[in-house]
Amino acid sequence: MNARSKMKLITLGYSTVQSNFDRVYRSIKILKQLLVEANIDKFVDILVIVQFSNDEKSYEENGIRFVFTSKSGLSKSRNQVVMLCESEYFWILDDDVFPTASNVQKVLKYLVTRSFDIYIGQISCSDRDADYKNYTKSRTGKLGLLRVSSIEVIVKIDFVLDKKIIFNEQLGLGSRNPTGEENCFLLDAYHAGAKFKFINENIISHPCSNELRIVRGQNNLSRIMIAKGYIARKIGGISGFLLMLYWQMKFFAHYKRLTVLISIFKGYFFRGML
Repeated sequence: MNARSKMKLITLGYSTVQSNFDRVYRSIKILKQLLVEANIDKFVDILVIVQFSNDEKSYEENGIRFVFTSKSGLSKSRNQVVMLCESEYFWILDDDVFPTASNVQKVLKYLVTRSFDIYIGQISCSDRDADYKNYTKSRTGKLGLLRVSSIEVIVKIDFVLDKKIIFNEQLGLGSRNPTGEENCFLLDAYHAGAKFKFINENIISHPCSNELRIVRGQNNLSRIMIAKGYIARKIGGISGFLLMLYWQMKFFAHYKRLTVLISIFKGYFFRGML
């Protein structure tokens, strides 16, 4: 039994930025109180990475750890969570989602068996009565993992440390290629032999309006398509090549722009494009 096994069971690893800190701070304090009232705070660590800060500092308040950094990039923030995690598992969370005590209890009942390296749950809509995505489609295997969102993912820290798996800091919001970091992270884990457990329950809620995602896609189309090509190459083999062709047809039909075809091609064939 290593030292980590004596620590808490799960770290809620939040990524945010300085401009959102006041809002996130208030929500985190409420979350902490809910965990205390449910008598499960003894199993849960909360770690908040705050980017775009003028000060490099860290402190703990009421059992919540805050780390401020001048760095930017979602993958860099995720990697800080990995480096600073003091629990057996970490849950990848953004600053617009806050699990309820019931959500956390639901996750804990799976983690106590410590039987899997990665647990993947489901998301419900916070702004309407629906699931965040179509969960009738398989999420198993390399292609299935592309349907997984980061906030659904809970990871055994010892597995990623032992296998030296990190988030690619050239991918994700705040980088040149603002997408795909969770896909590549999960594919790296898959190739390293991770044992996956799919939780067929909603473990968190997220707004289902896609207006922001549409704008983000239009503003960064070329770089997003390069990331798509890179992900297809990471799938590998004939499946990856066919996925590249499928994405070229799909996104060209949607955007009617030649840059889609060129950028996916570049991401797939040229390693230095990221």
